[in-house]
Amino acid sequence: MVKSFLMLALALAVPASTTPVTVEIVAIGRAVTPADHFELQVQLDATGDTQEAADAKLAALRTKLAAQVAAAGGRVVDTGKSNSFPDMSVMTDDMNVVDYDVADNMVVPPDFQAHAEVVLVADTPAAIAKAEAAAKELDGVNVYRTPQASLTDPTVADTAAKDDALAKARVQAARYSEKLGLPGITLVQISERVDVGTLIMMIGDKPGPPKLRTSAGDKVITELPLVFTFRLDPKR
Repeated sequence: MVKSFLMLALALAVPASTTPVTVEIVAIGRAVTPADHFELQVQLDATGDTQEAADAKLAALRTKLAAQVAAAGGRVVDTGKSNSFPDMSVMTDDMNVVDYDVADNMVVPPDFQAHAEVVLVADTPAAIAKAEAAAKELDGVNVYRTPQASLTDPTVADTAAKDDALAKARVQAARYSEKLGLPGITLVQISERVDVGTLIMMIGDKPGPPKLRTSAGDKVITELPLVFTFRLDPKR
């Protein structure tokens, strides 16, 4: 999407077609490139008669998950997010923590819980797909999200997006040139700094400015806004 802002320096007594015009064009360049890094966040859950038992089950589950993910060509990375606590606990008159079984209308020994969040990491779409499948086979591993694709080095994607933005800006400048009858088109300035207000005006009712990178399956969409300033002259 491209929206342009004209800064016209016109003399009152001189026809517009003989006066140079400066045109400032904001263009969003877009590039779609294959991803080379994939992450999938999962949650591990374990219970036990004691907190120690729940924690031990959680550790064993994490070890088993890591082995299966490694066999799939990926690895498991800890996020540092974990917690342990009794499940659905209530306090009895003698100050003991127990569970209340609603169905049987009686108190029962509590289940202690242990939870942790980890990230499955892989370098190819096939590997992250196998890692996801392996995780879903294990009881106690919950997969709530989809794999997120990213780029380890965004240089090529950024260059392609900038080239796309330039091409879009040149097309828009040519339209102004034709409409104003000013055939000379000269690019005089490029800026990679675009204010947020301008971006919001460009996208209309969309929920916010364009994201720099968006995960799309096994691809990454890169969007970069740039500002181009052209001078339109009566002569080429």
